[in-house]
Amino acid sequence: MLLHFYKVLRDRPYTKSIMYLLIIINILGSIYGYYWYKNQLAATQFKYWIFVPDSPFSTTLFAISLIIIALINIESWLHGIAYLGVIKYGIWAVILITHFWLFSGDVRITEAMLLFSHLGMALEGFVYFRHFKVTKPRIIAIVIWFIIWDYVDYVLDLHPYLYDNGQWFLALISAVILSTVLAAWALVKYRFNKKYL
Repeated sequence: MLLHFYKVLRDRPYTKSIMYLLIIINILGSIYGYYWYKNQLAATQFKYWIFVPDSPFSTTLFAISLIIIALINIESWLHGIAYLGVIKYGIWAVILITHFWLFSGDVRITEAMLLFSHLGMALEGFVYFRHFKVTKPRIIAIVIWFIIWDYVDYVLDLHPYLYDNGQWFLALISAVILSTVLAAWALVKYRFNKKYL
């Protein structure tokens, strides 16, 4: 059943039933994500709140993007940021969770659930970004977005709480590499005009 769902998602991602299902999943995931960040948000100045919950904010943008497409069938720079955002923070979280498991030996159900949900984030982002039309202004928006987010996370030190303080460098390097690779992917798509790359 999951394989069938993936094939439909991969081949016909703009099917209304698929989009509505993903909208619901991402909204529910976002709500749980904001709850997950409640302690960090409480310890952060309100003006920085938008920058703290990286994953839930990216799934919120993803849900908004699908709502826009489902209702008025318009695609904009926001969609590129949303698609690449769920890929970036999905993979970033998987890296940090896997690292935590490997070096702590403490595998808990909460982290397992987070790992699989973040893999799902990355997967949905890959599927939709393959269909995204990349333009020069959209690449600029994506690059600016990633620079701002990485600056706030690692220069202003507002990155999500880590499982261990020793993960800070891994978190930084992972975020910067993911931002660079995903921006490069967008550039390659634009340069070679490849819709499904």
